[in-house]
Amino acid sequence: MNIETLKSAITKLNRHRYFLEKRCQRIGKMLPASLILRAFPHSSDTSYAIAQTKPHPRYGYITYFDGTTTRHKYIPKRDLDNAVFLTGNYRNFCKWMKEIRSLSRQILQLLDKIGELQTLPISSIEEKEDKRK
Repeated sequence: MNIETLKSAITKLNRHRYFLEKRCQRIGKMLPASLILRAFPHSSDTSYAIAQTKPHPRYGYITYFDGTTTRHKYIPKRDLDNAVFLTGNYRNFCKWMKEIRSLSRQILQLLDKIGELQTLPISSIEEKEDKRK
């Protein structure tokens, strides 16, 4: 198999990966955003012990890019569990895609090395072997 055909196959796989990523975003399996959770502040007259026994409700914001602008959106408490799940899926997806990109980079580097070896003329290899003897 030719090196260029292998590189084009890797490029096709990258395009297919991008298509799958966009499809997962459209059907609601992941949300490409970061989730920020904040607790409501305590009143000044509430003691520290009471604050520890009563869980304070949290509210969340998602942060995402809209073109070149960073946007923030409030998440209602009823949708908070769903937002945590969707942003967690996106975080896992990003982690796995980082591994895939590094493997793809390593494969391309190895293919380049193989291509360089295939382009060396046989006479230069024989000369190197003669020098070793």
